Amino acid sequence: MLRPLRAAAASHTRLVVVDNLLPFACPASALADATGEEEVPLPGARAPLLANLGRAMANGYALDITMFAIFNAYERTLHELAELAREAGWSVERVVRPRGTLWGYLTLAPA
Repeated sequence: MLRPLRAAAASHTRLVVVDNLLPFACPASALADATGEEEVPLPGARAPLLANLGRAMANGYALDITMFAIFNAYERTLHELAELAREAGWSVERVVRPRGTLWGYLTLAPA
């Protein structure tokens, strides 16, 4: 869906994507060491809490498993969604994550 929107977009177009963004359970430093990328923890996630707030955010992971079982699809992390956008010709300009939720608001611009 992102490719046709990119084909129709002008240089000044901005696309707002609203979706669940699954955070990693590991600390950002461990993720950066393993993948070279850094994940910003959810607001309020401070040690000793997990970066994804642990059990408090279980609904997002349950939805992820349900989507996989029913639709062969899955919820994405911020990095996965940014890569999907990049492959379709978009770049991420801004990410807003409200406190206490997995929802993320991404503003995309033509790359």
